[in-house]
Amino acid sequence: MSLDSNAGSLPSATSDVRAIDPEGSRELGPWQFIVSHWKALGTIFMLLVAATIFLTWPQVLHMTSVPDEGDPLLNTWALSWVAHQLPIAPARLVHANIFYPERYTLLYSESLILPGVIFAPLQHAGVHPVVIYNLALGAGVVFSGLGLALLVLELTGDAYAAAIAAIAFACLPFRFAHYAHLQLQQTQWIPMALWALHRTVRRGRVSDATLLGVFSAFQLMSCVYFGLLLFPFITAVAAVIVAAHVRLRTTLDDFSASVRRPFATKLIRSLFIASTTFAVLAAPLGMAYVRASHIVGERGTDEVMAGSAVPADYFAAPQSSVMYGRAGDREGGIERRLFPGITLVVLAGIGLVRRRSVATVAYVVALVVAVDISFGLRGITFRLLWDHIGVFHGLRIPARMGLFVGLALSVLAAFGVAGLRSTVSSRPLQQLVLAIGIVLLVVENRVVLNGGQPMSGQMPARL
Repeated sequence: MSLDSNAGSLPSATSDVRAIDPEGSRELGPWQFIVSHWKALGTIFMLLVAATIFLTWPQVLHMTSVPDEGDPLLNTWALSWVAHQLPIAPARLVHANIFYPERYTLLYSESLILPGVIFAPLQHAGVHPVVIYNLALGAGVVFSGLGLALLVLELTGDAYAAAIAAIAFACLPFRFAHYAHLQLQQTQWIPMALWALHRTVRRGRVSDATLLGVFSAFQLMSCVYFGLLLFPFITAVAAVIVAAHVRLRTTLDDFSASVRRPFATKLIRSLFIASTTFAVLAAPLGMAYVRASHIVGERGTDEVMAGSAVPADYFAAPQSSVMYGRAGDREGGIERRLFPGITLVVLAGIGLVRRRSVATVAYVVALVVAVDISFGLRGITFRLLWDHIGVFHGLRIPARMGLFVGLALSVLAAFGVAGLRSTVSSRPLQQLVLAIGIVLLVVENRVVLNGGQPMSGQMPARL
C-alpha cells in the first residue's frame, strides 16, 4: 500500500477561511472522502497496529493477562455486563449486579457502554472476557490514531503528515501512564468529532452536522471524562474557525462585524442539527449519570486540587518509559505525568513556523485552553466550568486534559511535517523524513511492560 492519497482535489489548512459552498456539488461527502483516501488510511492503520504491538510488547503474547487486578478487572466486568444485559433487559442496563439494592451502579465508575456494545458479539461467541478487554484497549489506541489521520487529511491533504500525527497521538506517553485505564484509551471519537466540525463549518451539510453530534455522543458513551472535556476543547477550535468568516469594518467613528447570510444560515442550521443529534443520543445516559451522582455525591475541592496539574508535570514521563522513566520519577504526581515527548514538541514547533493558517491558530488556541484546564482549580477555564456547569463537579482529575494537549500538539506536528515536505521535492527524501519521524516517535515513547496478571479462569457477567 502507498501513503499517497488517491483523491483529486484536497482541502488545505488555509481552506478553513473559505465560505461554505452553497451548492456543495464539488465537495466530497464524509463517506466518499474516507473512500477516496482508503489506500492512505489502510497503510496508516497497519503502521498503527505495528506500533501498538511494539510499544505494548509483550501484551500481545499475554492476551488473558491484565496490567493489574484493579481497574482492568472492573473494566472487564463492565464490558461483560453490557453484553449480557442489553439483549435481555436494556432498560435496566445501568442497574448493574453490584451494590444491591442500590440503583445506577454501572455508573458509579466509567460505564463503557459503547465499547461494550461494539465487542458484545465476541462476548456471545465465547471469547475470554480478558481477551476482549485487551482487544478493546488495543483498538482504542489504533483507532484513535486513525481518527486523527482522517482529521489531518481533511486539514492538509497530506498523507505523510497524517501518518506522523496518527503515530504521535496513538503513542502519547499519556497513554502508557494510564495503561491500566481502558476508558482513557477510548479516544477515537475525539478526532472524529473534530473532523466533522471542520467539515460542518466549511460546508454546512446536514450529514456533517449529524456526524458531529453522533461522534460527540459516542465519545461520551465511551469515556464520560473525555466526553465532557471534549466540550471546551471543541468549542475553542470552533470559535477560531467560525471567527475566520467574520468580516470586520472599522472607521474613525464606527466598528462593525458581519458574516455572509448563507454562511450564518447554514451554520445555525448545522448547530441545531448537531446539538439535537447529540441530545437525543446522550441525554438518557446523561440523566442516568446525574441520578447516580445524587447517590455517590460530587467530588470535593481537595480531591480536584490533588488531581490538578502544575507546570512541572509536563516534564514528568511515565515511570515505565525506557528513555525518561528514571528522570521522570523526580516530577509528577499520580495521574499527572504529562510529558508529551521531545519529538512531538519539536515537530509542533516547526508547524507553528512553517504553516500559518486558521487551522494553526485554532489548535494553538485549543492547546492553550487544554493546558489551562489541566491545571484544574489552579487555572481559569476549569474554575469557570466548575462554578457554572454542574456536571464538571464529577471530574476528579483535570490533569487528564493532558490527552487533549497531546492531540493539539499532534495536529500542529502534522502541519510541521507538511511544511517540511513542501521544501523537499525528492520522493525518496520525503519517505525518509516520514520514516525518521515515525522511528523517533516510537523509540522515544517506548515503555517496559511485563506480561501482567494472568486471568485464565472464567469471569461470568452474572454474579
